[in-house]
Amino acid sequence: MLEFQIDTSNDPLKKRLETCHANARYSCKTIQNKTVSLIGKYIRESVVQELKEAKFFLVLCNEVTDNVNLEKLSFVLRFVGGLGRISRLPVH
Repeated sequence: MLEFQIDTSNDPLKKRLETCHANARYSCKTIQNKTVSLIGKYIRESVVQELKEAKFFLVLCNEVTDNVNLEKLSFVLRFVGGLGRISRLPVH
């Protein structure tokens, strides 16, 4: 999936991976955090763009309390995308 993203986009992640050394391991926590941040930014921008293009969308929220009294709130985005396709995205 990461290779597909790199092949089909022109973003900072693609530039970073194209200019790195072939034997790079990226085991440093700083590099890993930066990579995760770039991927998260791309996903967020993609979802926002799809929502802007959608004719209809819905935000569902649900709160539960687990067995140690920790409250958890979940969000789900549902929208009608291209060709009438209904998409459902959990937001963490």
